Amino acid sequence: MQKNGKIEAVSFDCLEHHCLEQLKSLIKIHNLPYLADSKWDYAYTGPSDHPILLNVDSGQLARNRMSIDQLEEVAKLVLFTDDNQILEKLNQLPVQTYMHTGEQLIDISPRDINKWSGLQKLDVVDGQFIAFGNDLNDIEMFSHAKYSVCIGSHPVASNYAMKCIPPLEICSEIQSIVDDGASPNTAE
Repeated sequence: MQKNGKIEAVSFDCLEHHCLEQLKSLIKIHNLPYLADSKWDYAYTGPSDHPILLNVDSGQLARNRMSIDQLEEVAKLVLFTDDNQILEKLNQLPVQTYMHTGEQLIDISPRDINKWSGLQKLDVVDGQFIAFGNDLNDIEMFSHAKYSVCIGSHPVASNYAMKCIPPLEICSEIQSIVDDGASPNTAE
């Protein structure tokens, strides 16, 4: 996250119990492909055709260090697996996990680090913002938004949003919010 021109990130290194070392060990033991994200650079060993790769460093400003060991710190980790045994091992660590079975990946962050906690660091006030999201990692943010929109029909996240729309309706939904004075009054 960037605030006042300074990039801030809570990394796994800050956690107790040598969490990052345990995550690295899990990767090595199970030979798991991954995306590890630091303050700036990243390490990607996942599939070359995975859709997530299109969103990693779209501005081509960072470097792919090719190994998690080459990153100064790690603030986010994605493991390219949907193995429930791996998820069970991760759930024993002080981390937050989201299983994305459709994409065959597990999204891992330090515990209590989510989109809502990031918005709080930017002084966003509870109930005073509009949120758009499409997945499990948006639920916490949805629950604190004045108005929340789930893009698509995620089987769980859609239950936490005030409205669900197809991806092709994002622009019209934003225009509708702007036309209403940025203060939707009712959920549909």
